[in-house]
Order: sequence, then C-alpha cells, then structure tokens
Amino acid sequence: MSSEPSRDRRKAPATPSLQREITERLLLSALDEADAVERAETSLAHSEFLARAAGLVGMSLNSSVTRDAVAAVSLPILGTWSIVDLVEADGSISRLPMIHPEPLKQALLRELGQNWTPQDDDPFGVPAIRQELTPHLIADDVDVVLERAAHSPLNLELLRGLGIGSLLTIPMVSSGRLLGAVTFVSDKSHQPYSPDEVRLAQDLANRNAEALEHARLYTEAMLLREQAELATLNKLRFLANISHDLRTPLNSIIGYVELIGEEIHGPVTPAQQDDLARIRLNQAHLMELVNDLLAFVQAGTPRVNQIVPLNGHEAIARAVALIDNSMSRKSLHYVHEATDPDIVALGDQERVSQILVNLLANAVKFTARGGEITTTCVVDADHVFMHVRDTGIGIDADKLEEIFEPFVQVDGAHPVGDGVGLGLAISRDLARSMHGDLTVESARGRGSCFTLVLPRVKASSQA
Repeated sequence: MSSEPSRDRRKAPATPSLQREITERLLLSALDEADAVERAETSLAHSEFLARAAGLVGMSLNSSVTRDAVAAVSLPILGTWSIVDLVEADGSISRLPMIHPEPLKQALLRELGQNWTPQDDDPFGVPAIRQELTPHLIADDVDVVLERAAHSPLNLELLRGLGIGSLLTIPMVSSGRLLGAVTFVSDKSHQPYSPDEVRLAQDLANRNAEALEHARLYTEAMLLREQAELATLNKLRFLANISHDLRTPLNSIIGYVELIGEEIHGPVTPAQQDDLARIRLNQAHLMELVNDLLAFVQAGTPRVNQIVPLNGHEAIARAVALIDNSMSRKSLHYVHEATDPDIVALGDQERVSQILVNLLANAVKFTARGGEITTTCVVDADHVFMHVRDTGIGIDADKLEEIFEPFVQVDGAHPVGDGVGLGLAISRDLARSMHGDLTVESARGRGSCFTLVLPRVKASSQA
C-alpha cells in the first residue's frame, strides 16, 4: 500500500515552471539553429561575393584595367560605395574614380571627383591608416569629418548630398608595403559596420592589394623588357655599322701582308714568312667574325657553309695555333690530353675553328697568369666532345644559361666591359646549326669547362 502514492507522484503532470523551462530550452535551441543557418548563409554569400570580386580585379594584368576593377568593387550592401586611394611610387596619393550604384548619386560623385583630391591630413583614407595599417571606422560625428575632408564648400555640399552614414577605411597591403586604402561608405539608413562586415571588407581589400601588386610587377616587367629590346636594337644597329667599317682596314691589312710576303720591298726570312702566315690566318678569322656579326644583325643566325668529316684533334690544334701567343703572354700552361687520334666529327671546318677559338680566347681572358688550359677530344656512340677546360674564375650556377644570350657577359658574378657579348651566343647557334650543341660546366672560383658537341663519323662510315 505504501508504494502506490510514490507511483502516483512519478506519474504526476509537469508543473508550470517545468513547462516554461522546457519551452525556453526548445526556443533557445531553435534560435541557435536558426542563427547557425543564418551564419552559414552569410558566410556562403560572403564567399561567393569575394570570389566574384577576385575574378573582376584579377581578370587582367594591365595596370589601368586592374585599377578600374578595384574602383568598381564595393561591399554587397545596398547603397554602399567606396573611395579608393593609391600610394604611388613617389609616395604621393592618387584617388581612383568613384562609383555609386545609384545614378543620381553617381552624378554627384562625378562632379565631386573633378576637384576633390586626397590630402595628407584627411581623417580617412591613406592618411588615417598609414601608421598602424589597421581598419579605421568613423561612425560618429560624420558631418564634422566631412567638413574636415571636403577642402571646399562645394565639395562639402556634394558630400552631404550623398547621404553618408559611416566610413570604414581598410588598408591595402602587399608584402608589408602599403599600396593604398579602400574607404567603404555606407548610406545613413545602414547601421554601423558589423565585425563580419569589417572582416569582409578586409578580405576584399587584401584581394585588391594582391591584384594591384601583380599588375604592378607585370607592368614593371614589360617596361624592363621594352627597355632591353630597345637596348638590343641599338646594339645591333651599332654592330651593323661597325661591321661595315671594319672590312676596309682588314682588307688593307691583308693587302700589305701580301706585299711583304712577295718581297716587293725587300727579302723576308723564313721565320718572318711564318709570322705572315699567322697574320693571314688571324686576318681571315677576324674577317669571318665581322661577317658573322653582320649576319647575326641581319638574320639572327650566322650561316654554316659545308658540313664535312673533320679530325677532332686537328681542329683543336688549328684553333690553338691562332691564340698561342695570347697564352704565352699570360704564361698560361696549355695541355692537350690526347686520346684516339682518329676521332672524326661532322662539321663546317671554319665554323668549328671559330667556336674553338672563341672558347680558348675566353679561357685565356678569364684565367689568371700562370693558370692552366686543357683541351680534350673524346667520343661516345654518336657524338664527338671537344672540351676546353680552364682554371679561371668560373661562373655562378645561375648564370650558366644566361651567358649564351646575346650581349651577356659574365665573369662569374658581374658583367665585364671587354667585348660585346655575342661570341658564345653565335657559337652555340653555329653548333646547333651543325646538329650539335655547346654546353658549359662551371662553379665560381673553380674554373669552367665548355664542350662543343658534334655528330660523330664512325670508322665504318669513313671506310
């Protein structure tokens, strides 16, 4: 009997206070759920807006197009517009054209933009965030702020006609450098910017800054390219003129050499005849270089005449004979590492000699007095490799391909003033025209090894 009352108490209906507590919990849960849905929808809307904005401001690397896109992008709030000020290269502040979604207010902005320029003491824009690079919100005493920023009664009248509610200035920063600021301007009917809106504004400004920086770098790169192309064109014109001018004295030199060789003005010793023969070789080589310069200027690639079988060791010996005096003057030790004496390559004999002379001359130029120059000629199944190795200053790893570009001269780290920087460019073009190549291995302070690669003529082919 005593257990019945207890069972009745367990079945008793909930009290009013308990019902209220349950109802409140259900309401709070529903509100939390609705708030979570709203936050998710807001986040999605913001993400979609930022994606569209990024597409607009990043659609072109042209600086003026990017600036126009940045000027047109504002927050997705009805009536909101923006003032975009940029920090130029000289530190001055420029203002982009202002755009308003409402046609009547756009007319006011157009008139305002004719005389309203940013000043260093403005209460918003770049001056307001230049020191701390953080968002700057003006929600109170806006009319006082406008009076200070208007700089003229007419501008103040136009600003008041726009119905400005609050101003939110966000810095545009890239790699720690201030590129400008976006001031988002709300309508009077809009509440002060919320934390979510400030974050959205910052994300938008970051995308603007990224687009502006990319456009700036692209513009600078194009300018440098144009300057380089102009400099190259001027050099080519100079070389064309100098090539023509050099032919006359070179022909005169060979004429006088022939007069001496024919002993018209007196007898010549056998040793002197040997010297005259070397002068003829060097004159012919120099004339070929002049012709190559002219061909390079006119067509970009010097010509290859006749591809024939040639002995690799003999080709090296002919090139060395042309510059042995230069090696002697610097007391350089020269070694030719002999291998198979019957190595035969396919190439234009004059062009192969020209390439090897250029490689040997560079080795002499960049090897200190008392150093060593070594040549070798080896083969694999299909190719002949003619190496010119020196103990000179070497070349930095990041310059190894650059040295084959026209007008580039590198002494390991810095440009040098000797020559015009076409020797290696022409030599590689010649090697490739003969179905070969010209390569280099080097390290700063460890010398260099240039290799002329040519097709190999195998023994069975020679037979």
